[in-house]
Amino acid sequence: MPERRIDDACSEGLRAEVYVDDKALDGTLLTQLAQELRSGARDRVRFAARVFLAQYPNANYFRFRDEDMDRFAGSFASQPFLRDHDTNRIESRDGTVYASRFEGGAIVQEIDITSQRGLQSFADGQIDRFSIGWFYEALTCTVCGLDWSDYDACRHLRGRRYKDADGREHLCEIIFERPGGKETSAVNVPAVGGTGLLAELQRAKQAHISTREENSKMDPVENVVEEEMAQIETVELPAQAAAEPLQHDWAAYMRQTALASVLQASGLNEPACQAVRASLREGDGPQEVQAAIARMRAALGAERDAAVVRGIQPLTAGDMNDGLDRLKADFDWILGVEGARTPDPRSRNLKDLYTALTGDYQLRGKFDPEQAQLANANSTTFAGVVLDAMNRLVQQYYNNEVTYRWFEQVVEVAPHDGSTHDVNMVMVDGHANLPTVAEGAAYTEGTIGDSKETMSFSKKGNYVGITLEMIRKNSIARMRTIPLGLVQACTRTRSAAIASIFTANSGAGPTLNKDDKALFHTDHGNLATTAFARASWGAMRTRIWKQKLPGTGLPFGIWPRYALVPMDLYDTALTIFGYGAGDVGKPNSAGTAQEPNPYGEARPMDQRPIPVPVPEFTDTNDWAAVVDPSEHAPLKIAYANAPGGNMHPMPELFEAESPNGGLMFTNDTLPIKVRDWFAYGVATHVGLGKSNAS
Repeated sequence: MPERRIDDACSEGLRAEVYVDDKALDGTLLTQLAQELRSGARDRVRFAARVFLAQYPNANYFRFRDEDMDRFAGSFASQPFLRDHDTNRIESRDGTVYASRFEGGAIVQEIDITSQRGLQSFADGQIDRFSIGWFYEALTCTVCGLDWSDYDACRHLRGRRYKDADGREHLCEIIFERPGGKETSAVNVPAVGGTGLLAELQRAKQAHISTREENSKMDPVENVVEEEMAQIETVELPAQAAAEPLQHDWAAYMRQTALASVLQASGLNEPACQAVRASLREGDGPQEVQAAIARMRAALGAERDAAVVRGIQPLTAGDMNDGLDRLKADFDWILGVEGARTPDPRSRNLKDLYTALTGDYQLRGKFDPEQAQLANANSTTFAGVVLDAMNRLVQQYYNNEVTYRWFEQVVEVAPHDGSTHDVNMVMVDGHANLPTVAEGAAYTEGTIGDSKETMSFSKKGNYVGITLEMIRKNSIARMRTIPLGLVQACTRTRSAAIASIFTANSGAGPTLNKDDKALFHTDHGNLATTAFARASWGAMRTRIWKQKLPGTGLPFGIWPRYALVPMDLYDTALTIFGYGAGDVGKPNSAGTAQEPNPYGEARPMDQRPIPVPVPEFTDTNDWAAVVDPSEHAPLKIAYANAPGGNMHPMPELFEAESPNGGLMFTNDTLPIKVRDWFAYGVATHVGLGKSNAS
């Protein structure tokens, strides 16, 4: 696969024609999708859309060769579907490109959305504009046919027009040679002209050309605005860029040799090195050279000076370091990241990749900068690469942990102030009917009832060690089990926490601060002792409907939406609620006629109940009822790393220590730490019911 990449040069954006199940996306279909997602009838969305239109010239003055388009379009299959080209954070991935093809002059893709946030955004109509990112091998100028990134050979600026000796006009565009799909993104504003890496190279090239022409006592090239290229420049095309005069001065020769050596050791690729050369002046010394390199790294976001790598290792340095990108891709394959390219057979050995990044050929557990194969590798690079791949795996496994993420349907993720202080759960349950206000009379203050409970944050976590023995033995299978085990431990811990609200205190639930009574209590109108059946569900449905709103005495007036059952009762629940093929009714007791099932379909205000098996419900007779949290949310959860609420974040992974000390040095172990910091609780008894059947 090509090594250079474009992360932020967007495709020509358009409000795409989006299709779901071969139907054009409109308001009616969005409403239907939202209902299906809320009911659990659909847990993913696959849609088709045009993501790139091959019409030239475009706003960024780049193009692809026609003969490359079929292969290029097909290469996006299995690549990630992101938000705003954010390749640095795993939470920005909403799904995967299922299929991609070139059709009718456009790249058409079928995209699977699987994340909860992505599904919500799609149902809200926010995903309708797209942009692509790609890899490439070279840049070709459409004016002279030479390498556009070779500033001395090609002296043309993209978006600028030139006249040849015959007076014919030529627009300078960049051809991306042998492109390969990297990712597709949902964006707000596609086709942002003149941004990112292309703009940086354009400015460097323009400065280089201006400097050469000034030194040659020629008129300098005018600056042009990249977004406005209507003016035709009358610059004759040279047959070949003039060769630089031979350097006979020994001091100058040594300076050029030293500069080439320093740039090679900097880890920057050739276009960036050319930009650094163009920014230097005659007589600049080592300090000026190092300062220019530092400016280029900063401009491209390539600094890696953090003592400990946290979360996903950013790809910024990889954008300017081909070797590190290759090693990252190799680690993705070793750890089993979905869609990772298959590396060369020589790069499928964990030990070889470890020594390449650390230089630790003697396997002492210490970083050796003299032996490391990458010039800008440091003591945290290996841990960062491993964490980068593991975080992608965490997302991959997290999306598949459906069983133990049952609670996400019934709880509300509460916002908080960003600290880990106790969260005060204020549930305003309602107020009395509005009184009549006579003409000219004053409004009276209403009485509002509220239930105040608190929930406390609890930090969960442990660490798993990657040992030198695993590295030496190339234990790929054992490496892959680490993120899977961490994800499973996290989701099961969360699941057990929410389930404990229903199982604590012999099934009576926690004691509420408001009235010092158990959550499920006869005084709360939400406790039963009957076995799960159609009649007992109807009775619970009535109980919850008649619960009193504090401060008003009025009935709650909302039906339960979710039936929480042990796995033993799941089939019973499906039968009672009429799920499955065939008649939704059943024969009456006399066997002479069909008896309609009142739960076999949804009605306005009374959605069809959804059975949810709870792994921690070990009593095969007990069951519970919960209302839809979008209407009323008695169950709450808050995450330390998601203070804004409204999302269930993945657990956090960290490299626990410096590879030069701690366990790596004393125990030959690189510790990978997982942390999940959350609070949970119940705000009110209203909207909940429980049956502790004997």
